[in-house]
Amino acid sequence: MTDSQALLVEYRRNGSDAAFRELVARFIDLVHSTALRLVAGDPHRAEDVTQTVFVDLARLARTLPREVRLGGWLHRHACFVAVNTLRGERRRQARERQAVEMNTLQNHSGADFSQVAPLLDEAINELGEADRTAILLRFFEQQDFRTVGQVLGSNEDAARMRVTRALEKLEEFLKRRGITTTAASLGVVLAANAVQSAPVGLAATISIAAALAGTSIAAATTATAIKTIAMTTLQKSLIAATLAVVAALGIYEARQASRLREENQSLQRLQAEQLGRERDEAASKLAGLRVENERLNRSTTELLKLRAEVARLRGELKSAEQVAKNKLDAAGARSAAEQVSTNSPPVETFSATARAVVPWNQAIISGGWKTLSGKIVYILAVPTRTEDAAVVNIETRVMEVSVEAATTLGLDQSNPGDKETKFSAVLTTELCDAIVKAASDTNAVAIISSPRLTVFTGRQAQIQSLDKKETRAGEKYAVGPTLTFMPTISADGQSVDLGMIANIKYPLPAASQ
Repeated sequence: MTDSQALLVEYRRNGSDAAFRELVARFIDLVHSTALRLVAGDPHRAEDVTQTVFVDLARLARTLPREVRLGGWLHRHACFVAVNTLRGERRRQARERQAVEMNTLQNHSGADFSQVAPLLDEAINELGEADRTAILLRFFEQQDFRTVGQVLGSNEDAARMRVTRALEKLEEFLKRRGITTTAASLGVVLAANAVQSAPVGLAATISIAAALAGTSIAAATTATAIKTIAMTTLQKSLIAATLAVVAALGIYEARQASRLREENQSLQRLQAEQLGRERDEAASKLAGLRVENERLNRSTTELLKLRAEVARLRGELKSAEQVAKNKLDAAGARSAAEQVSTNSPPVETFSATARAVVPWNQAIISGGWKTLSGKIVYILAVPTRTEDAAVVNIETRVMEVSVEAATTLGLDQSNPGDKETKFSAVLTTELCDAIVKAASDTNAVAIISSPRLTVFTGRQAQIQSLDKKETRAGEKYAVGPTLTFMPTISADGQSVDLGMIANIKYPLPAASQ
């Protein structure tokens, strides 16, 4: 048993403050350095992550396995806490941007919340379970569409459609109660008013009262009182720190709500001023149109004379129309053919959206587009491990495969030929090797692009491999793939939940002539 394991055993057995302080002294440099790297060098966030990791160690020490390697556990937990901290910061920023956007897009002609409010909760309770859940998550819990989709067991697009349909059902319910509105207006009203800020300090007051109540109940028995008296200094400090954090969070949330309300009022004033200026401009234009209309009415006699002249000219032109028509038709056909051949970029555009759980060194495959050249285009993406447990390498290959080779490799049934596809499948390492071997040994499989990228788990990254071209008329265009990936390493570290969005501009056969 190592010294670190012995200290951990002593802390778990006796709650020794000295043992815990020694553990902190031994590993704090490791944890802080890891946190500093993962939060992009932000010292304040690194300190917060380090503090959270050791607080979790104190809280979870008795549940850790006896043979645990403390250095490895602290490193992994530091990675987990840092990623969660950054993810929480991004979500907070996204919510703030969403609040500003919703205030900017507010439609003053929509339903007044004071009219909708008395019937809002009744209308929501009339919805089905899935629709009600979607509305509550989106507007009351202020979640994004991706989170709503995950809760409902679908994707982001399906969640957006579910929320839209639920708003339309609320619109119908309100119309039956005599309130005229639209689904879009309801969305804006709910986003701005569905959740109101609680009074300042209420959350802290409730938390402290609950803690005091729990302490009073616990004091009812002698055994519990003895445990409370025997509490270690570190545990008492943790409880005091927790209460202080709760109070601070209540004050912070109240200040944030006050700031958002002030920004909302400022945006509403700016919108009112903009609408006033647009109304004045519209009134000025309308007055000018009325003056012009009166002038045109006075010119009716001149218009009749012009009509007579036009009739005479039509008679003279009628005899030349047939000849001109034939010439114009021929010239138009030649012009259209020349424009297609010279100006239009000679490319086909394909797109795919795919997602699958992929074991390490195996591949997700998508595409299966049939091109005018008779070849089939596929995309392979292979996730591989790195020395950093939170980082994924992704090796990609964009391939042209003949119909015969696709049949031999078992890929011919992957896609009926649509230019937009959601097809995806997981290939074993052996089949990936067979495809690469076929590319090197025969002409039946050709790798036209093989970009690589490295990305943190839970983050999105994009890579392009474009080749600049030029039409005969001198217009610039590009061919090649644009690939976007979102990998998430599984909890057991044995696979990757890999999402892929691919857009490929593929050259037509004429482009290579």
